[in-house]
Amino acid sequence: SRCSNTIPVARLTRARLARQRTELLARGGIWTAMMLIREDNAALDWAGDDWALPQAVTPTTGNRLSVTVLDEERKLPLNGATVEQLERVTGSPSLAQVILDAVDPAAPAEDQPGAMPPYFAKNAAFNAPEELLDLSDMDDEPYAALCLQTSPYVNAQGPVNLNTATEATLRAAGLTDPAIALI
Repeated sequence: SRCSNTIPVARLTRARLARQRTELLARGGIWTAMMLIREDNAALDWAGDDWALPQAVTPTTGNRLSVTVLDEERKLPLNGATVEQLERVTGSPSLAQVILDAVDPAAPAEDQPGAMPPYFAKNAAFNAPEELLDLSDMDDEPYAALCLQTSPYVNAQGPVNLNTATEATLRAAGLTDPAIALI
């Protein structure tokens, strides 16, 4: 009977050690990202900065840690995007309007109390990308595009950082291909 208790205890110990190792690796990744940003003294950000390039670190534990810092200002401000910009990102005029309705002041026509499940517009700024999943008609493809090209964390009236923005984001912002080529 003593042997039967040893196996669950050993599994529990391995699980705790794995969780602790994962937490320490995550903290190490955050520390590495903070140091990369702190060491950057350039006046302008660009995609070739050390902090913007993936960093691989191999701690003494033998695990591998990869750190990538993303500039949120390279994305369109989700809470300040126009219907045209949201249409370019999602590919859907109706979904673009649903996103705007979720952010703008309350209007009874936006709510769908009879739907299953009932839907009521948020009528406030998005605080996290995951809130987009609560919108009616939202599915995986437009959600992924919105996460890549928009951010709720940047100032709604703030400019997009042209030095780190992707071509898709610049296109969604309304720039033409010749203008993007110049950038």
